[in-house]
Amino acid sequence: MKILIINGSPHKGNTWVLVEVIKKRMQELSDSEIAFDEVHLMEVGLPLCIGCSSCLIRGNKNCPHHFEVQKLIDKIDQNDATIIASPCYANHVSALMKNFIDHLAYNIHRPKFFSKKMLAVSTAGGKGSKICTKYLRETFMCWGFNRGYELPVISNSYGGYEPPQKVVVKCERMAEKFYIDVAGGKLYSPTLVNLLVYNLFRGMSHAGAAGEFYDNEYWKNTGLVYVAYATETPLPLYKRFLGNTIYFFAKQMGGNTKITYRK
Repeated sequence: MKILIINGSPHKGNTWVLVEVIKKRMQELSDSEIAFDEVHLMEVGLPLCIGCSSCLIRGNKNCPHHFEVQKLIDKIDQNDATIIASPCYANHVSALMKNFIDHLAYNIHRPKFFSKKMLAVSTAGGKGSKICTKYLRETFMCWGFNRGYELPVISNSYGGYEPPQKVVVKCERMAEKFYIDVAGGKLYSPTLVNLLVYNLFRGMSHAGAAGEFYDNEYWKNTGLVYVAYATETPLPLYKRFLGNTIYFFAKQMGGNTKITYRK
């Protein structure tokens, strides 16, 4: 099993302490060595997203930071699942994590991680950790992730954090749940929200003239434009009907949309 861990903190603080608890418990459950691939965003040096929209309109290879971003995309592809960790700063994820998500935001237009699962971990001194994990889970699910889990924790320590036993137990239980799901390999039917987002962008991929909008090329080349959801994912008949209905109306909208971007 290969697990990618993305640390959105500028240091290995409270949130990372919980990640270590999760890693330890997952390894205890496995009969073989789990390969944990750690990415600390503070060390990556990912430039700030400049909001040029090139990744959205002309394709992610046109991003001025494509080289750095593609390495992170490849890591998600190469691992079986992702643990995404960010402390809560000012009621949201860290700036490092937000910049990472901004760079990968084009994946909501062109979802692809249909066999992947994720776990969002966040800590806060008071409220806010739940806001962060919910945001992270929903973001990754809209990128195509099949199943997402959340582990929000209140941690009132600002140095040398030692999680209380009840927090350790909470982390271990989540680690067990996450491990069993990833190891089992079961894929779940998309949620109604994921079905909605997928088919909206499937339909909107028809926006603009041929060759003008990279989404059109992506959806056609992958064959996703022809199906109500990725074929490796179970899809009940009613969801197939609903997805195709959403696609029909989104396609009408896309055909009337003019594509512009900042050069």
